[in-house]
Amino acid sequence: MLYANGQGVSRNIDLAIKFSCEIEVQAAAEKEGRVDHLLALRDHPGANPFDLCDDVTSGMMVGFCEGRDSELAEQARKGKITSLLTGATAAQQAAFDKLKSAGETYFGEHADSTLGTGGTMRAAEEIMVTEGQRTVFVETLTQFEKREQPEGMSGDFAEADRALNDIYRQLLAWADPDVGTTQQDLRHAERAWIAYRDRWLDFAKLRYPDLPADKIKTLLTRQRIAAIDKTLHPGH
Repeated sequence: MLYANGQGVSRNIDLAIKFSCEIEVQAAAEKEGRVDHLLALRDHPGANPFDLCDDVTSGMMVGFCEGRDSELAEQARKGKITSLLTGATAAQQAAFDKLKSAGETYFGEHADSTLGTGGTMRAAEEIMVTEGQRTVFVETLTQFEKREQPEGMSGDFAEADRALNDIYRQLLAWADPDVGTTQQDLRHAERAWIAYRDRWLDFAKLRYPDLPADKIKTLLTRQRIAAIDKTLHPGH
């Protein structure tokens, strides 16, 4: 990518092609596609910048590209969170650190327990599910910091809790040990979510004391319902 785009080095398409062909983890179609892509750039130097992930065809390379994009997204998230929490007290920051740690545990447990074990796309799918959860987390934090009420926050917590219990029972029935989705793993994920929810409440009590705990629990419960629903109905 550096040589194809002339980023920090002199642009050299032939050298970019050489390095492209030396990538060990790539399908034959990917290799062919990248070489054709680079040759087109040599003939049309004003075209869009080259990206290694433009020509992926294999599950393994999709996983690599999703991982790279996830790392870039995490850098952006860290900057946004730091900006949002400017002026946080030491107690608030400590509570947030515990919240973020609990979130990472839950996001990973949820993805790991619902995706099964097979296929070269497994790593990519896990990253995509986890990234979706992280996005919701930062969106929620942003709205709280702006003193906005996120969608799903209003309403009856008892009703949301009943809905969660109902869809969670469906999730347990959906589990299939033959493909790597076990009820035990799903229960681990549910306990991780409860810990995540409780850390949210601890942080919110310090950072947003005017927000009723029941409203926050309603929002987080509905977010959990949405995550389970995506598992049960991935095409919706």
